[in-house]
Amino acid sequence: MPEGKYEFKPTPEILSFREEALHLASGNFRYAAMIAGGYDASNLKEIYERPELQSKKAVIAFVSRSYDIMINQINSESNLNQTTYYYRWNCSKECLARKGFEHQSHHRGKWAIYLRLVGAKPPGEQLIWKDGQKTPKDISQKDWKESKEYKSYIQKVD
Repeated sequence: MPEGKYEFKPTPEILSFREEALHLASGNFRYAAMIAGGYDASNLKEIYERPELQSKKAVIAFVSRSYDIMINQINSESNLNQTTYYYRWNCSKECLARKGFEHQSHHRGKWAIYLRLVGAKPPGEQLIWKDGQKTPKDISQKDWKESKEYKSYIQKVD
């Protein structure tokens, strides 16, 4: 989103693009805390109003830090199958990690609409590879199913 449009709201009663980004990051911090067995009770309204979180650069840094925290927490866990809680429900730590991904996907969809409404084209998805990394080429489904990576997967169905 162009920096001049970071406060864009499709309608007055919903979050701005900037607030959506801060909401996503706050969710990441909260999920990481829950995976660790704690809880992040940050006040979203206070976060939205912080003077140091008004610029595009600062928001990107805040969101990036939230992903670093989430990834580090997941990587530090010795048992992602361990039960923890998600608000009033019990679930596994892995479930919370997946919930974080679901939350990200939900906001990615919303941001695509915000971008289109201001005349900007949403960037291509980069859910795995960061800028500068060589993105792998597609292979046929047949070749994929014959690969050692495919054969090593443990099928899980929720």
